[in-house]
Amino acid sequence: MHVRSVVVLLGVLCVGATDGGAATWHVAKDGSGDFAVIQDAIDAAAPGDVIWIHAGRYEELTEGWDVWGNGTSFADCHVVITKDDLTLQGDGLGATIIGPTELPNTPDPNYTGISVTYNEAASLTIRDLAVENVRYGTYIACPACDMANCRFEGMAVDGVRLFTASHCTIDGCTFVNCYTGVHTFYPTANLTISACTFEMDEHLPVRGCACIDSQNVSVNDCSFVGGGGAIDFQQGTTGIISNVVASQFNTCGLVLSLGGFAQVYDSTFEGGLWAVISDGAGVMCERSALRGQSDSNIRINSEGISRFNDCEIINGGGYSVYCDYNGTSDCHVDITNCDWGTDSAAQIDAWIYDVNDGSEYCCAVDYIPFKGMTATEPVSWSAVKSLFRTPER
Repeated sequence: MHVRSVVVLLGVLCVGATDGGAATWHVAKDGSGDFAVIQDAIDAAAPGDVIWIHAGRYEELTEGWDVWGNGTSFADCHVVITKDDLTLQGDGLGATIIGPTELPNTPDPNYTGISVTYNEAASLTIRDLAVENVRYGTYIACPACDMANCRFEGMAVDGVRLFTASHCTIDGCTFVNCYTGVHTFYPTANLTISACTFEMDEHLPVRGCACIDSQNVSVNDCSFVGGGGAIDFQQGTTGIISNVVASQFNTCGLVLSLGGFAQVYDSTFEGGLWAVISDGAGVMCERSALRGQSDSNIRINSEGISRFNDCEIINGGGYSVYCDYNGTSDCHVDITNCDWGTDSAAQIDAWIYDVNDGSEYCCAVDYIPFKGMTATEPVSWSAVKSLFRTPER
């Protein structure tokens, strides 16, 4: 059953109208605006209007909303978008808050902060507000979405869940203690996550603060702290990661799985078990730091193209590079011109596990030349390499 207030009185509509055709509807808890309930403003709005949500906590619900419009999925939603090209404008992420003060005490809470699907709208813009203590902060399944300067905190599942087909930008947003910060699914494409901060409980079991199944992805100028991991490129995801700092995660900074491929520039992954795991099409990494991983800084599980150049690879107690791909073709991992924290080729060699250590594997790591070598040192260490291999753990 839908519990919704539908306000379409002509006199009310005239209050929000503007000369340009679009309208700005003001929602205020104290009754000073056009409406006191967000859903009432959306129901009264026309495509292209702005819903300005003033300071306050908005907990009103649309109960049992048919999310996909086909009777297959129902949720209690705080805000249901039913008009095209709306803008939800808040007074600031610390002022305008959607959701309860704490996560509902139910075995499987199915509350959603903001919901929009293909059959309701083609696009949505969200700015300057916070969503707290629901299952999904946003459930976006329309062709295009832009959100900026928002906070998603205390989500039981995802801060932002996306199924966008055209494009989505997430700019300047903060994700705090969500099970996953951003979670995207096919057919999401042309996704940009920029200048965002992810602050997660380091004990969370998930691998990624951002779990991405998309094409043409850009993750730039973001900070990832805690959580199971930082970034997970899934299901053939391709994209560019630049100026990212990830730390205090408990598993992996970057995971590439099932055909995933990433170009990584000027980024830092510090701590955890692994900095990068490539189980997909590969990774090309330049001018980045991989420091202090306890299992291995880099783990290669596939034949894909993997290259790390002009990077800092600082051993954290296990291997620096571990290759366990056992395919039938030769596989070379280019990790040349990197700083390993030592000038000793023998020590670097001991930190690498590849085809020279396990005959069942076919990947070979090319690490010479490396930073710290002098011009008089040899450029071929094939003889030396055979003397300084550590046994497989």
